[in-house]
Amino acid sequence: MSFSFPVLGNEDLLACLEELHATLDEKALEKPTYENVKPTYDALVQTLVGIDSEELQMPMSTAIDTLEHPELHEGSVGSLTCYRKLMDLMYASGVMDFSMKDVVKPVPARTKRNFSALVNFAKYREEKLALYEELHEKMEKHRLEKEKTEGKRRELEEELKKLEMEREKEEPEVQRLEQETRELMAIIAELSKEQGNLQADVRELKKEGNELADKAANCKFEAHNAKQDAELLRAQLVQSPEKIRQLMSRLEADVDCEKKALAEAETKKRELQTKLDVLGKTEKEIQKTMQSLKETEEEIFNKKGAKKEVKDLKAKLTENEEEVWKLDSEKQLLKRQMQNISERIQRLEHQGALKRDAAFASIEEQKREQATLETSNAAVAAKISENQMLARSLQQKIIDLRSNQDAEVSKMEDKYHVLRSQIHEYHTALLNAMEPPPELTVS
Repeated sequence: MSFSFPVLGNEDLLACLEELHATLDEKALEKPTYENVKPTYDALVQTLVGIDSEELQMPMSTAIDTLEHPELHEGSVGSLTCYRKLMDLMYASGVMDFSMKDVVKPVPARTKRNFSALVNFAKYREEKLALYEELHEKMEKHRLEKEKTEGKRRELEEELKKLEMEREKEEPEVQRLEQETRELMAIIAELSKEQGNLQADVRELKKEGNELADKAANCKFEAHNAKQDAELLRAQLVQSPEKIRQLMSRLEADVDCEKKALAEAETKKRELQTKLDVLGKTEKEIQKTMQSLKETEEEIFNKKGAKKEVKDLKAKLTENEEEVWKLDSEKQLLKRQMQNISERIQRLEHQGALKRDAAFASIEEQKREQATLETSNAAVAAKISENQMLARSLQQKIIDLRSNQDAEVSKMEDKYHVLRSQIHEYHTALLNAMEPPPELTVS
């Protein structure tokens, strides 16, 4: 029977076993016994399977509990566990006819073959272990990145919930401000109407004041003329005192009338000035009210803008959640693809092993036909090269898929930073909008 591995010479075999921390001398290899091959088999199982000696000898609790006297079988059950591990390892190495007899009553030829198979498996494992660890490390890295992204998404959801709660808390205040704005608009409309009426009254009063001022000036001028006339008449020495008294009485009556008219004009002028002062104060208060209304409208506009920003942020968060879901789906797809590729690599390796078995069998059977042997070797070499090229192609595809996935994760992190910056800006604007507005005073 032929095998898919070469049977090594004593010197090479002992050197390889020493590298695997399984010491054995040449004498024990030529004359193997249970006492010298059993520790070597155990050491190879520990190295290649990855378990220590205590775990290897530890009996399975489920198996011990089924026995009638478990304390009598602790050693034997542990040995059976070790033997089963060794049996699985030998099957994986390509030795299908391995049995307990190879350990209890070993023979040199089979012992060399068995150790050669384990050395060949160890070298194959060493070649594939680096690729496996690399893929496993990348998978773990992507898993951690996914958990980190999920954590960030949950933080954003919590922050969005807080913003929505704050918006709900501020909704009554916004409604109150809108109601106050409507009331102020009504008051301003009334004040504007009253201002129009007052301006018309002011124009009338100014007109009357000007007329009264003209009359007062005329009265003063006439009184001055009357005084001059009186002085002139006194200078003329009129012989009739009665006429002089009558004339003086008329002149004094005229002067009193003019003084009375002048006093009334002054009174109306003061009343008009008072009304003008009141009107000026009213205009200033209306201007203050208009300014307060403008500030209130700006605050309401900011509140509405903040509400719109919250809606936009919520929409963006929804989009980011969809992108996270897509990225997760792509990652799952990549995992499945990687698993399929790994399975395909295993199938190809198994097929390669079968083909190598067939090639070695063909070599053993056709040793005497040199020409046929060379042709068969060429075909086998071509198949091996083809399988190697296919394996390299699959590895390159895996690398490309991982590179695309890393790029997608980087894009998602960039979008997350942009979203976080926008939320921070909104939060700042919201805090500024929550400052109390200045008090509104209306006379």
